[in-house]
Amino acid sequence: MSPRVKKIILSNGLTGFICWYGVEKVFQKTIHISVLQVSLMAIVYITISALLNIPTGILADKKGRRYALVLATISLFISTLAGGLSHNVWQYLIPIIFWGLFYTTQNGAYEAILYDTLKEEGTEKSYARVSGLMHAAFWASIFTSSVIGAWVGSHFNLRLAYFITLIPNALNIILALSLHEPKRQKHDATVSSYAMAKQGFKFLKSSPQVLRLAGTFLLISLLSWMTNEFGQLYFIELGFGVFLVGLLNAFSGLFQSFGNFIGHKFNHISVSTMTVLSMIVFITTFLIPVKFRYIGMAFFFAFVLLRQVFYISNDTAIQHKLPSNIRATTLSSLGMINDGILVVCYFGFGMTSQHINVRTGYLFIGLCGGLILITTRILSKKLKDRHEEYFEIAPNLATEKIDSVPR
Repeated sequence: MSPRVKKIILSNGLTGFICWYGVEKVFQKTIHISVLQVSLMAIVYITISALLNIPTGILADKKGRRYALVLATISLFISTLAGGLSHNVWQYLIPIIFWGLFYTTQNGAYEAILYDTLKEEGTEKSYARVSGLMHAAFWASIFTSSVIGAWVGSHFNLRLAYFITLIPNALNIILALSLHEPKRQKHDATVSSYAMAKQGFKFLKSSPQVLRLAGTFLLISLLSWMTNEFGQLYFIELGFGVFLVGLLNAFSGLFQSFGNFIGHKFNHISVSTMTVLSMIVFITTFLIPVKFRYIGMAFFFAFVLLRQVFYISNDTAIQHKLPSNIRATTLSSLGMINDGILVVCYFGFGMTSQHINVRTGYLFIGLCGGLILITTRILSKKLKDRHEEYFEIAPNLATEKIDSVPR
């Protein structure tokens, strides 16, 4: 593994070192933010993400992934600082806005710069394994920082978890500035941003297989977002205290890290099989009554592990289908669609959780996920395969037309 690749992995790992991440919802309760307000703030965040997804993807494709990652790390620093200084829901909107900018700017950029770096080095077939290591580093950082945050929050105060996070945030800004920009990311400056955005959306309809992969991406992304964003509310509903909520969130990160680490070993399992297994485990988790909370937690962690294995397989297949010159733009187009879905689902989850309970809110999300999958499957049957047209635009990238995931 080259030093350039190791730098990308380290930077992504530092991105996950967020001590307040595991106790954020507990902190929000201490400043009198309700479950519904948590969902509404998430809608604000995801709306910002939806509006900026395409522009930041184009920035990454036209100007370089490194600049996008520098902007992302600066946004995370500001979000962390503003969060630690917040005392009510209105003040907490500031860190939410910068968190949205952080997520949107780095979304797809790490994967894109990693794939293109490996491609430049002639080792792109190792993407599944290296990508798994990169995401494992991220979730290992989430685990470590969540344990630290839980201990700090229970022994000192929750605000301190925000302030100590500023140290790795600052280090990551410096590291992002030093990342290498792969040569193959040079683009034709005459191509307009509008044309690139349009091309990114059109590529998602370039073949039935691409649309099906996009559908499974949207499904697993929805379920992942909901368990990551609101998992702490589920832990609180099960009756766990501050330290245990943070610790359980840390173990969620550990399971995700392990799932990413071993994900490439399960590429032989079909995406359809992984989809069915993920949906069954997800729905079963939230059908289990509170009095059997330990069984519920076992299923919750089983889903977290399974979904990460599924993510690696699906992400690898998508990356090998994308032309390099619109890689980040296409991923951002997909992210924008995902954000639109999340706005609706966040509101539905918030209303259901506020008036019934959090577990019912998650069952509502399972229903939404099923509808996404069915819709993309139906639409894919009406498409003709025009995948090769996009490689005619950049004939030097024709070697990226890979129909199966490398083992």
